[in-house]
Amino acid sequence: MNKRIEQTINKLYLSLKNVAKDKLYDDIIIQDILDDAKTSRSTYYKYFKAKDDLVLYMFRRIFKHSFNISEDSDKISISKEDFVKGIANIFLYVYSENTLITSIFNSKNNSKLFFEINTILKPYIQYGLEKSYFKQSTLPSDLHLKHLLNDFTFFTFVWVNENFKTNYKTIGNYYIQMNLA
Repeated sequence: MNKRIEQTINKLYLSLKNVAKDKLYDDIIIQDILDDAKTSRSTYYKYFKAKDDLVLYMFRRIFKHSFNISEDSDKISISKEDFVKGIANIFLYVYSENTLITSIFNSKNNSKLFFEINTILKPYIQYGLEKSYFKQSTLPSDLHLKHLLNDFTFFTFVWVNENFKTNYKTIGNYYIQMNLA
């Protein structure tokens, strides 16, 4: 990705985080992000159609980074050890972005966002299933995949709603202990 484009997107994301300190996610409008970023509407719409698109773009980047996948690649090829680290890294990201994540998870639109986040996470979990990183199950494979994705979302949702009482390593380990072989 072009360095200038990356800087612009990061600036928009940082502005979203800044605005989320004072407003609930549902109450944030794109103009709030633009005002904070001191960026034009046309710049925003050059990259994103809606507020959720910026959040989902960042989740895609974070998941790729967590699993050590290059930005311009969709190929997943990681060891079980790196897979476990990737899961822990995602929880670290959620913790480090707790203000924004809490606002997103408590939004009225959270079921749509959960679905989209699960869609982004799906190839990684699917890869873990194919490599037998997860415990064997008698469930049909598509149902097992949905179960693992929903478990991840559930763990994260409960953790967020408990105001991150448990540290990110522990919550990641709970998910891993329950699901990984």
